[in-house]
Amino acid sequence: MKQTSFTLLLAVLLGMVGLQAFAAFGTTKYKVGGVYYYLDYDNLQAEVTNKSDVKYTGDIVIPSNITSYEKTYTVTSIGGYAFFGCTGLTSITIPNTVTSIGGNAFYDCTGLTSITIPNSVTSIGGNAFEYCTGLTSITIPNSVTIIGGYAFYGCTGLTSVTIPNSVTSIGRNAFDNCKGLTSITIPNSVTSIGNGAFWGCSGLTSVTIPESVDSIGRVAFGDIVGLTSITIPESVDSIGVYAFSGCSGLTSIVVESGNTKYDSRNNCNAIIHTTSNTLVAGCMNTIIPESVDSIYIGAFWGCRSLTSVTIPDGVTSIGYQAFVYCSGLTSVIIPNSVTSIDDRAFGGCEKLEDFYLYAEQLPSASEGVFDGEKMPNATLHVPANVLSVYQTTAPWKDFGTIVALTDDDPKPTGIADVKRGKSDVRGAYYDLNGRRLNVEPTQGGVYVHQGRKVVVR
Repeated sequence: MKQTSFTLLLAVLLGMVGLQAFAAFGTTKYKVGGVYYYLDYDNLQAEVTNKSDVKYTGDIVIPSNITSYEKTYTVTSIGGYAFFGCTGLTSITIPNTVTSIGGNAFYDCTGLTSITIPNSVTSIGGNAFEYCTGLTSITIPNSVTIIGGYAFYGCTGLTSVTIPNSVTSIGRNAFDNCKGLTSITIPNSVTSIGNGAFWGCSGLTSVTIPESVDSIGRVAFGDIVGLTSITIPESVDSIGVYAFSGCSGLTSIVVESGNTKYDSRNNCNAIIHTTSNTLVAGCMNTIIPESVDSIYIGAFWGCRSLTSVTIPDGVTSIGYQAFVYCSGLTSVIIPNSVTSIDDRAFGGCEKLEDFYLYAEQLPSASEGVFDGEKMPNATLHVPANVLSVYQTTAPWKDFGTIVALTDDDPKPTGIADVKRGKSDVRGAYYDLNGRRLNVEPTQGGVYVHQGRKVVVR
């Protein structure tokens, strides 16, 4: 049946205001005891709602039941936007008949200093307490299974949160920008941590990721500057880009040995995707293993305490924003094996002094490698036979000084000098000193097989 324009308009309005209960509840708002409700006539249930020209203030007590037109209704939900922007609301009592708190229910209730969520509540909607800056602590009952996206976004006064072991999912940006949060315990029931879930929680100094977690979203723990160590359990099989970006205080990153997707080989203080040999996250103490083939997007994003980095020979690509905002970086060594350097790879590295680039064939690189900035105070060191090419090609020509590499300059680590040997030798293995092995290696380490690096564990 073709939809009428009214039906389409109603559908749009429902999406905008997020009042999911419209399907069951009536569209007329009833005022009972100073609070507005939608009523479900068939099931005798009521949902707390808002009124655009009314802002609730002071202390509000929501009763378990209300009476309207001689019928008694059980209050089962706090609807979406119910107390939206009620900055004068100071406290609220929610009865244990309520099972859900809708999206944006208490958005921007800056005067709200405390709230008790009853054990009957099973879901907290997205943006439910966003910008409730007056909240200092909150206990989520053990009936809740999902914390919606942006649920506590910008609650800067929040210092502690208790998450029960009933919660299985922490939504995207759920605690984003909760700068006052000093401790958090993620229970063993949680299987997924959403994008940006704890982004900007600068007061946190430690985070324990439980063995139940299988996915960590992009920038999930980004910009937690006080975080010094992180352990990735063996259960994790998905880590989003920038997951620990901006965690400038990190000195230890460890992936548990049983993890089949990621590893921290050679005690490298980094997270490496095992099958692709891609370094996905590093810190100030990272030593990039010689078995790594590529540096991933944002791998060292905002690692302000990193002062120098040596890319081992064998790495072929350096990803987008790989070292962006590494503001303490003064020295970089890049081997001949690197064939591409993505946009903004070294953007914001304003203290850079020496950039040793051993590539005799210029790597693919846009003018945005350094954020489009000139490097007047830095020296570019390149092979003598291609010096003139670098001097006339962006972004390299924008260095203040460009000189030829010398034997005294620091060199990349790795396998540049390891040769495969005779082309008719099949299945030969070589160690990193170029010595051919008679049998397949059994001792852990990095080897060359048929011209490619292999890792034996």
